[in-house]
Amino acid sequence: MLLKLQSLVEVGRFSALKHKAPRFTRLSLIYARNGHGKSTVCALLRAASVRDAAAVLARKRLASRNAPGAKFEWADGTAEFDGRQWSTCPGALHVFDQDYVERNVHVAGSVTRDNKRQLLQVIVGQRGVELAQNIAQLDVDVRTASTRLSELERLIKASQPVVTSVEAYFSYEIPVDIEEQIASHSRAVIRDFRALNEYTRANHHGGASRPDQDALRAQCRRVVSILGRY
Repeated sequence: MLLKLQSLVEVGRFSALKHKAPRFTRLSLIYARNGHGKSTVCALLRAASVRDAAAVLARKRLASRNAPGAKFEWADGTAEFDGRQWSTCPGALHVFDQDYVERNVHVAGSVTRDNKRQLLQVIVGQRGVELAQNIAQLDVDVRTASTRLSELERLIKASQPVVTSVEAYFSYEIPVDIEEQIASHSRAVIRDFRALNEYTRANHHGGASRPDQDALRAQCRRVVSILGRY
């Protein structure tokens, strides 16, 4: 049983707190206005029960140049934090405060489409809270990934106007003879361009037949389509 808060040094709002009241009994009350260190005392008691040094260091008093310290008197001995570690563990201790609630009760704080149907989600138990927090983080990750995916789809369509479906675009399998297909269509385009040039030159001298310009345009579109697809 806790008997006395012998001292709290450079922690929370305390620069040097000395216990001057009588020892605690089975039922004791510590009271103060908001912001006067009640939560700090609870946090240090919990830290002492599990020999958690990080929890004490995290509450080091602002602007303090000295290491934080704490000394508690228990029925079976003294637990002291020397600025680096706890001297001993006083045993199991249960502190029911805001930190306990945050660790063991999960309440969905935002109204979403899902909890409009089931009101606010409440989960009790430390393991349940951990799982709920993991689910909440996964929801954030999914939304972030969906936003990124939409942005990438927009960029692909902007750079490749022939792509109408990004999903279909990535499902295409590149033919083993892709190089030959491109070369074949390229030769057809070059051939038709040469035919057009010959027609243009011959037309000045009266003669030669006009090549099929629709076929030429179709060939160009096929080459562009193949290049854009792969």
